[in-house]
Amino acid sequence: MSLCGWLWLLYCLHVPGSVWGLDGGGEGACRLIAKPVSGSVYRAGDVVIGGLFPIHVEAPLPEQEFRSIKGNSTCTIFKQRAYRWLQTMIFAVEEINRDPALLPNLTLGFLAADTCRSDGTTLGAALAMVSGKEASVVGTECGTTPEVPVIIGDAHSSASMVVAQTLGPFDLPMVSYFATCACLSDTWRYPSFFRTVPSDAFQARGMAKL
Repeated sequence: MSLCGWLWLLYCLHVPGSVWGLDGGGEGACRLIAKPVSGSVYRAGDVVIGGLFPIHVEAPLPEQEFRSIKGNSTCTIFKQRAYRWLQTMIFAVEEINRDPALLPNLTLGFLAADTCRSDGTTLGAALAMVSGKEASVVGTECGTTPEVPVIIGDAHSSASMVVAQTLGPFDLPMVSYFATCACLSDTWRYPSFFRTVPSDAFQARGMAKL
């Protein structure tokens, strides 16, 4: 089975399969088998970069009795700091595209998702991104977004661990901007995980020296 096939199988196992339409149904509607990625922002490009940002916080659900399928959580409490992280990624992509000397004849795009600070939502969004199964609408035409070769995120160590363990066997790189757990430095468990922030181990040493 191809890489996309395995990732799509993981995604279907992760969330209960059901059909969701972007416009509520009807002929010509884009349909995605599984839950749609929440709050995604997409811009087309020759190479599309994925992004995971906890722009909202997931509201707690009532205690589950495991007698029915878990409903969709409500994303509440807007996090301005995470929104700035998203804007930083968009700004970086625009600046790279604006400079012809950096990537000549190549345009970067992005597909960013609001993870609602939920490990499950983060994993679902990541799998949809790398498998190209996220439905999109451009004008009057519908289709799917291209597979992303790299994911920027997540901000939280727990979500980063879940996604990194899933993507690691496929050598799909993941670059976190805020996950600081020292455990993520284990290259055996997280072979394709990178970050732009030092781990807690180095931060503790630095503060001790100060």
